[in-house]
Order: sequence, then structure tokens, then C-alpha cells
Amino acid sequence: MQHFSRSNQRGCIFAFVIAAAVVSGMMLDRWLFNDSSQLSSLNSLIGDSLQVTAPITVIDSDTTLQPVYPEQEETITELSDFDPNTADSATLVRLGFSPWQARSICRYRAKGGRFHRVDDMKRIYGMTPELYNRISPYTRIGEQFRYYEDLGESQTYTRRPQHDTTSHHSGIYGRRDTTDYPHSDKFTEPVILDLNLTDTATMKRIPGIGDVRAKRIAAYREALGGFVTPEQLNEIDGLPPGIEQWFTVEGDVFRHIKVNSDPIRTLARHPYITYAQARAIEQYRRTNGRITDLHELQLLDEFSEADFQRLAPYVEY
Repeated sequence: MQHFSRSNQRGCIFAFVIAAAVVSGMMLDRWLFNDSSQLSSLNSLIGDSLQVTAPITVIDSDTTLQPVYPEQEETITELSDFDPNTADSATLVRLGFSPWQARSICRYRAKGGRFHRVDDMKRIYGMTPELYNRISPYTRIGEQFRYYEDLGESQTYTRRPQHDTTSHHSGIYGRRDTTDYPHSDKFTEPVILDLNLTDTATMKRIPGIGDVRAKRIAAYREALGGFVTPEQLNEIDGLPPGIEQWFTVEGDVFRHIKVNSDPIRTLARHPYITYAQARAIEQYRRTNGRITDLHELQLLDEFSEADFQRLAPYVEY
């Protein structure tokens, strides 16, 4: 039996290593340089999965660097008739409102706010003349949200249907049919009610105040934390003029704004504080510490002297 010498064994091992290195080099060369389509596909796959906005570098077969920019999606605006009192947030965004404006409108409606006229939309925070001029021709305010004077109606009550007069004094429903108007417990003489204590049932006894208006007053009272003066009723849309003459305010407000501890969301819920003002207060607290007087905020662009006067009765330090 023939045996390999030590020198022959070394020669075989050396030859095997050389052959393995050549084969490995050929395979690596083919994978790196001859299959550029795989690298391009890989780059494309990475770009699609990350949804990048910055340029993506693609390596082609010539190893040159080519920046590829993804197509920017254009905002699609669909103009069509809509009612700002009922349109959902998706519809508002399609019309051209920003997502945060759409959320603000929905929150305003959830708190009882309504748009009674097309011009009311100018009060939306962030509204621009460009956006208003584009959407106002498509705005349709529902009759249930419009003022009576805008509807051209002089009556503010619902008229009962006429019944056969022969049955007015007969049967169990005879007395109810003797009048064309609904039964009313309205006050016939002037009374003075405490605006912070009167319930909605009593409010509805005031001429010109029905269920909707009474609930609107109660909702605004809750949002404020209590009225300070009856003249604040003029800040509520849709109330008849002079309604404040029926009320007085005897006590203090029942909920104060904790200007040094309330978070931004709580501050912004108050009708007298916008979200921008709430954010400015929070930033001021972090930078300067506790607030001891509202006039410390007078250097901030978000506040005016009128804001300080309105907020003063509600602030707790």
C-alpha cells in the first residue's frame, strides 16, 4: 500500500486551499457584480417599506450612485355641498380643512356650538380668506340651525293643526284642542333668576327660551365654570336680545382655572382660553416657574388686556 510522504500531503492541502479560494472568488464576484437586478430590487423594496421622503441611493450595474426621489402624494380636494354642522371630519378634510381644523370643528359641535350662518365659519381658528372663498359657495346651513330671521319666518312657535270644532268640548282630548298653540307655563311678569342656580326647566319659562336654548345656556355655564355677569349670555349664539334682563348672578363661580397646575387640554377647554394660549401658559410655567399674576403673561403675543379682564374671575393661582 502506497503512502504519501509528508511533502506530498502538504502539496495536496495547498492545492485544495487554492481551488477553494478560486471557486469562492468566482461566486462572490458573480453575486456582487453580475446580479445588479437583485440589488436594485432590494433597494426598491427597502424604499417602499420605509416610505422614505429623502433620496434613496440605488446601485446599478456600473456602480454609479443615482438619487431616486419618491413621488409626493398630492392632497386631493373634493368640493361639494356640505353642512358644517353635520359633516364628519373626513368630509371636512376632503374639502380642504387641515386635520386639526376638522377635529376642532367636531369638538366645537360636541360642546353645543353651531354654525348659524356661512359667515360664522370665519371664526374657525386658522381660517384663511383663500380657504373661506373656496368653500363658502358650497356651504349649506340646515334650516334647523339657521335663525328665524334668516328663514323669513316671523313666528317662533309651532302651530297646532286644526281639529274639528265639534269635538273641542267632548271626549278626553277636548280641552287640549281648544287652542291652536301649545300649552305654555311662561312667566307673565318679570322675574329675576340666579343665572348660576337656575335649572333648564325654569329657564324654559322665560319668553323666548325653549328646550334648545335652555340647554345651550346650561352647557355654556358648565364650560365656563359659572357666570360672572348676566351679560355673558350675549356670548351664546342664538339667544334673543335682552335675555340678560331676566337674570342676576349672586354667588361666585363654582370652578376655577388652576393656572399653575392644569394641563394644556384642561386649560383649552375653557371658552376664554384658546389652545395656543394654553400652550403658551404651559411653556411659561416651565421656563419661569409659578404664575402669581396674569399680567406676567402680558409680554406673550397670545394674550391681550381684554383676555386678562375676562379670565381674572376664573383664575386660581
